Amino acid sequence: MTVYLETNSDGAKSQGYLNSGRIEGIGAIVQCQLLLYAICKKLGVEYYSSGFKNIGHSSYTSQNIEEWSDSFTEFFNLSTNNKIDYKYSFSEIGTEFFNFVETNRNNFHSILIYLEPESVLQYGQTIISEIFEKKHLKDLKYNFVYNENFDHNVLNVSFHIRNINSEDTSFQSFREYYDRESIFKYKNLIEQIYKLSENEKVKLHIHSQGSSKEFEWVLDHQKKNFEIILHLNDHPINDIYCMSFADLLVMSNSSFSWIAHLLNYNVTLVRDNFWHSTYPNTLKLDHDYSFNTNRLKLK
Repeated sequence: MTVYLETNSDGAKSQGYLNSGRIEGIGAIVQCQLLLYAICKKLGVEYYSSGFKNIGHSSYTSQNIEEWSDSFTEFFNLSTNNKIDYKYSFSEIGTEFFNFVETNRNNFHSILIYLEPESVLQYGQTIISEIFEKKHLKDLKYNFVYNENFDHNVLNVSFHIRNINSEDTSFQSFREYYDRESIFKYKNLIEQIYKLSENEKVKLHIHSQGSSKEFEWVLDHQKKNFEIILHLNDHPINDIYCMSFADLLVMSNSSFSWIAHLLNYNVTLVRDNFWHSTYPNTLKLDHDYSFNTNRLKLK
């Protein structure tokens, strides 16, 4: 038979949230699923998922939490339903785990190993360059279940601006929430991208939450062959799809942005204070959202 690896896919059981009333959003849950999938590719074993449960932020929609969670299970199309004979768990990805996998690789029975998400997150980042070089995750976005209307005939730039919402639980400054007092830095970034893409037909997608009035200034930067589209309060699935296929992705400091980065493989721009590992072709933004434009070539 074979060895399967699994990690947590329940937003209510993440980071000790069980019985606390707090639940994680899709970014925090999917980041470990993607890294686990890559680990499976590296080790030559199978990925296992029972689908998503208790995913946060359903309160913004007409869906109940079960419908909301199921929509992500369907979209990512990762769930498996294999018969399992024996189940084990490991709190760390280390020598004991690797030896167990090797010993049971050709076991007659099917074996499921549950890994703690913290260990998946930690180990997965140590192999981030390999995930990039061997394209372990690249095909996953082509398995999305989604009725797409994305124009692949232009140069698509996705810019995620994380706005504060009613379900946020962390407000540290390094999270780079939408700063209405420092709009100049967003303008600076858009102007840099425009100058680099003057010979191309561009669609700049702004992914955020809030009112259109908050983002009126963005539309002032629209020019010939440089169309700006506001995706405000969209279903996250629409944003993930667009961000995963963008020719250039501009991340916010969030797990939601990071999962799109892991799936995208094209050049990503991200603040230089982002806390997770990123692919080798990532370019860093300073506090004014400036970057080394000499290192970026668009189509």
